[in-house]
Amino acid sequence: MRQYIENAEYVTNYCVEESFISPQVRKIEIKLDEKIGEIYLTEIYQGVLIWVNDFYVKKFWMRKTEENRYLKLNYGLEGRCEVPLPDSRYVDVGRGDLSVDMNPASGWMVSPASRYEGLEIVIDLNAVRDGALSNWKEYGIDVAELADYLQKRNGSWLGKTDIQWEAAARKLAEHLKSGKGETADFRFCTLQLFYLMGKMLQREKGCVKSYLTNGQREMVLRIDKQLSEHLENSFSIEELAQMEGISASSLKKYFRMMYEKPISVYTRELKMKRAMELLQQTKRSISDIAMEVGYANPGKFGSAFRRYTKVTPLEYRRLNKTEVQIPK
Repeated sequence: MRQYIENAEYVTNYCVEESFISPQVRKIEIKLDEKIGEIYLTEIYQGVLIWVNDFYVKKFWMRKTEENRYLKLNYGLEGRCEVPLPDSRYVDVGRGDLSVDMNPASGWMVSPASRYEGLEIVIDLNAVRDGALSNWKEYGIDVAELADYLQKRNGSWLGKTDIQWEAAARKLAEHLKSGKGETADFRFCTLQLFYLMGKMLQREKGCVKSYLTNGQREMVLRIDKQLSEHLENSFSIEELAQMEGISASSLKKYFRMMYEKPISVYTRELKMKRAMELLQQTKRSISDIAMEVGYANPGKFGSAFRRYTKVTPLEYRRLNKTEVQIPK
């Protein structure tokens, strides 16, 4: 675990400052894209590391590690993060998602909304072979068997967690970030998470998620760019699918896999957020703003805006005035 514990550059190439917030917990402050992120980490057994990534960044770089040496759990607490795997697949981890893998993720990790908080547990399988965590078998948890299971699934598993897992994961993350937890607390919470994960894997048919290939992800990103840069248009699903030469059903499937919402909902959110910016930061007329975000009828725009914000465009402008001016 040396490259995890002693070399903060494994986690990121942008380590700024390290400190101990308790005898057990280290805090690493990082700077990416001129924004600050934090990592809280501790080693609970020899070869077993847990940490919380708390990033307000668009992307960050991960270096490659030795294949099939580490078993890693990555659970999404807030936001979303896209993680590339070596076989051209992408793991898309959002709130409530759990990724379990032995494939060394490397390259640019992307957080589309510049916000990601995740809990990670990393186990050195060499340490397990040397006897680490042997006492977990008393609770029906065999990490070596889990590794064998993952090997049969191309080294990865991705799924949705249940309420029990989320509660236990958030408790562990809270202990870690506060620095108030003791090693015994961290060990108990980690054991509980692995126990609950075993239960989830037994019923995985209901919670397993699919992976996007790199090509599918790039296609969705191109559609996203098209939507974002042409808010004045109202594209149909068929038109967007034709741009990429795929079926409408495939486009809807890939888009929902990546953003966990339909294209129509995502597009409406883009339009409303742009309208909110313009109302807050310019003096342009309501009808002018409506046209820019694809509404020829100001009345329909007003109704859609009110459904989204719970206030009318004029009320929003009055409540959110700013001195900043966005050019036309």
